[in-house]
Amino acid sequence: SAKVQETACWALREFAVHSEGRCAVQAANGIELVLQAMRDHVEAAPVLEHGCMALAYLSCEAGPRRAVARAGGIAAVLMGMRGLPEDPVVQEAGCLALRNLGCSREHRRAADELHSDREILQCMRMHAGSAALQETALDALLVLSLPPEQMAETSALELALHAAELHRVEGLHAKVCLLIAYLGKAGEPARAQLADFAAADFLRRAEDAFPGSWQVRDAAGSARRVLAQFDQTVVDGLEHAFAQEA
Repeated sequence: SAKVQETACWALREFAVHSEGRCAVQAANGIELVLQAMRDHVEAAPVLEHGCMALAYLSCEAGPRRAVARAGGIAAVLMGMRGLPEDPVVQEAGCLALRNLGCSREHRRAADELHSDREILQCMRMHAGSAALQETALDALLVLSLPPEQMAETSALELALHAAELHRVEGLHAKVCLLIAYLGKAGEPARAQLADFAAADFLRRAEDAFPGSWQVRDAAGSARRVLAQFDQTVVDGLEHAFAQEA
């Protein structure tokens, strides 16, 4: 029954909090059991929540993470998120699982091929009122590391800035600064987007909102350095062009 599977997934989730437990769950075929429970109960929010969280904790270290990915964990998480888009708890658990799975490069490629960014952006769009979900989702996007040019073609920046407007949360603001820094590496199209959304002004406001936060300060500083480097590249290019004309 769904209730039995919910309890089982919860128990495995608790085991997977620690390294010894992760190894025990993996050795006991627990990963496959979690995935099967999620597939069998695609409309049971508690099963999907605890299942995604179990996969998230299992994916905190390389060995179990590899086993989760090879068993189809990324697809199972996305299936759960797509099945219950209106449930913020399931969505946040799914984002955390994707984030932890994305800590390995080969799994990031698999997540990209399955268009995981679409589900993450969708849950940000649908659940703007949840600060925790917004921060976890944005963290997942940053870890999954779509190419900057590809990230610039999404609504990530707009959604992230909107979340920061709604929620005065240190970690969320720091991650928005990191997103600005990442998009700043994408070149001119992304720079136009950053200018349109006044990203430089956001960096200043974030530092003003959290004056004692090293996290925000470091992230905003990184973003400024990236933006300044691009601006200098543009200036150097113009000077070179003018010199050739002369």
